[in-house]
Amino acid sequence: MRVQAKIIASLLVLSQFAIAGPAEPSSSASLLGSPEFRPSPDRPIGWRGDWTGRFAGATPPTTWSRRVHGITTSLRYQAAKPAGDPGKESKALEYFTLKDWLIAGPFAVQDPAKDIDQDFLGGEAAVAPADGQKGWKYLRADIDTQSRHDHNEGTCGQSYVDFVFAYGKFSVEGPGVKVEGDFNNKAAYAHTYLFSPAEAKIQLQIPFDGAAAKYWLNGKPTLLDPKNRGKAIETTLAAGWNRLLVKVSVAEGLGKHYSGRWLSKWMVAAYITPVGPVTYETKNVTWMTKLTGRSMSQPIVVGDKVFVGSGISDLLCLSKADGRVLWLRTTTPYDGIPAAERAGLKEKIEPLLAQLARLNDETVAAINAAVSPQGLSSDKAAELDKKLRAKRDLETDLHKTLEQIDRKRFPPYPANEVSSSNATPCSDGARVYWAAGGGMK
Repeated sequence: MRVQAKIIASLLVLSQFAIAGPAEPSSSASLLGSPEFRPSPDRPIGWRGDWTGRFAGATPPTTWSRRVHGITTSLRYQAAKPAGDPGKESKALEYFTLKDWLIAGPFAVQDPAKDIDQDFLGGEAAVAPADGQKGWKYLRADIDTQSRHDHNEGTCGQSYVDFVFAYGKFSVEGPGVKVEGDFNNKAAYAHTYLFSPAEAKIQLQIPFDGAAAKYWLNGKPTLLDPKNRGKAIETTLAAGWNRLLVKVSVAEGLGKHYSGRWLSKWMVAAYITPVGPVTYETKNVTWMTKLTGRSMSQPIVVGDKVFVGSGISDLLCLSKADGRVLWLRTTTPYDGIPAAERAGLKEKIEPLLAQLARLNDETVAAINAAVSPQGLSSDKAAELDKKLRAKRDLETDLHKTLEQIDRKRFPPYPANEVSSSNATPCSDGARVYWAAGGGMK
């Protein structure tokens, strides 16, 4: 019964977002997805299109992109030793990631932390390896060469050179995988070549798992901080080919995942990002609009409007033509309370709601001022994020106030793992319906 009551309360909240008014006329000759198509009660639409996933009348561009406008767009890299300008072997950065490497090892060390300066190559600063030369071999740092294959973990966020995967022997054993090899008190190297058309400042990030790590850029050594493994280091690439060598030592390279499977603790990755502020260039993008926060909601198109959920519990209506926010509505559990029951809550809640309405108006104005085909530069995005943070903090205070009154009746939306605005809106051509909810944790 409690679950049913919560569902009813959620439906009451939804009624606050019904968009009244007559449906726009729909022509039976207009194909779904065409500019002329208008949904109606007899021909409603959703994210499934014509229920096969197709929008028969749509003519979207087949190629479109948004990329950083700067040196990182021009960089090329490869594992193979270069013999001139970049050719077919070289690649552009993939989400700022270096994935093609030559690796060497493993080498035994007595103390993996203290012995990070031990030279196993006979001249680490000058090394310029080739595949198959003196024990160097090629490794692609991709999902198929890593141990972390868990949703929302590991390979979702990193592309590591996984030395356990590279040097271990694997066999299927029951429901899991058996790993054989000596991964204690070891060190190994990874090397790649990076081409820059001109001298350029960049940010280099080298997150690693292990006891200690060190890298050389064009022979210059830098010791990595094990207490700040993802720190961005500002450095300079030379014009032409650059050499990047990384060494990682480990005390115990093979660990266990929380589910009991094996897990590598001997890995390294490398990312190159531009020095801010960052601007962007786009191709076949008409407009980009900043949303109020994180969301997994899918947008829907109804006539000349786009509807999408965002942030803690925002429903946004955007103009399909230019991306401007036409209106923004924020829901809370308070919306589902009958007017007769609000008397004891008004004093605490309604001043917060008034502040939220004012912040929503300011947020819409700030977002609309930033709509463009390229999107915001990094410094402008940071300015807008301050305003969005103020709105989010106020919403969180409002939900906490309701939670303190009665948590079972007012589940806190901000406590949801991802976002309480994940649901995709739906429409019958005349009204839009959308659900927001929270309290998962």
